[in-house]
Amino acid sequence: MISPIRTSLPHMPQLDSLRALAALGVYLQHFLFQDNILTSTVPLGDLGVRLFFVLSGFLITGILLNARHGIRSSRATLFTTAWHFYMRRFLRLLPVFYVSLIIGLIFSQELRQYVWWFFLYLQNIQFAILGDFSFGAHLWTLAVEEQFYLLWPLLVFFVSDKLLLPTMILTMVLGLVSRLVFVGFDLTHFQASMLTPSHLDTLGAGGVLAILYAQRRTLRARYSRNLWLFFFTGLTALFVVLLAKLTGFPSTVEFILGGLGAGLFFMWVIGNAAIGFHGPLGWVLDLSLLQYLGKISYGMYVYHWFVPKIALTFAERTGVVVPTAEWVQFLLYSTISIFIAMFSWHMMENPILRLKKKFSYVK
Repeated sequence: MISPIRTSLPHMPQLDSLRALAALGVYLQHFLFQDNILTSTVPLGDLGVRLFFVLSGFLITGILLNARHGIRSSRATLFTTAWHFYMRRFLRLLPVFYVSLIIGLIFSQELRQYVWWFFLYLQNIQFAILGDFSFGAHLWTLAVEEQFYLLWPLLVFFVSDKLLLPTMILTMVLGLVSRLVFVGFDLTHFQASMLTPSHLDTLGAGGVLAILYAQRRTLRARYSRNLWLFFFTGLTALFVVLLAKLTGFPSTVEFILGGLGAGLFFMWVIGNAAIGFHGPLGWVLDLSLLQYLGKISYGMYVYHWFVPKIALTFAERTGVVVPTAEWVQFLLYSTISIFIAMFSWHMMENPILRLKKKFSYVK
């Protein structure tokens, strides 16, 4: 007997800290030199993006499960619930995204050439067609997430409780299969990685975790066992990837298994952070500074790509010398990015988010 799936997501402060760590991982990947031993050994930026995807799948699925209860209890219509979901997503995502595009248009002729792809949230497809990044490369992840947000409610609202978990597990498998199919059709790893189906395993992993989290009070022991299963399975997949790299196997092994392994491992991380880690890791994730950075992490991620370009343009026009030491540049660019994100959060994002009250869900 499948218990009814219903969840009301509380605030989970340790997840804010995970967002901050994911953003800082991206900073390390983008602001350090490419031959740095840290970023050339561990793809911190890629791992940060995959953590963001699993987090998105977890939180969005939890929100949709809660909203679905209002539909099934006849206290809300499907149209109203879907409308409120999309409006709340737009209020959260679009202002920062379009402000970043305006900034990019000022400093990049290249972005002007492809701007309509960005305005339509199709920049990931444009990158896949080009076979390489243009200016604003990091924004491909936002296109993937937006495309995910458009389609995911259909799955959550229309699939029955009994079939929802198997369907989301199937979605994870579909992500793995999609990468195999794309490679089989001679797409490069870069081109395939730009397309949303290639990330259904990490996005779907968050969905699977959200269902298990919703049922944890009645199936507490199973929740804990599943988290450890994700941990060991994910580490095994990542170990295979590492072994393949060390023994000179083709990078296809990393491309096919890397996302799934990271997704499973992050299910363990997020599943425990949702209920609260204890011990040293809990102490770190409970740090107020880290949780604050997590709150502004969306702006930290979106704006950071433009900071080196802006800093170098400013230096050229004013004669100010930009330090050449990579760790000094990392600290400089990271600090500027964080201050821009702080300004954006307090002056634009948070005031706009108050409008979300007009689009509340019926529970």
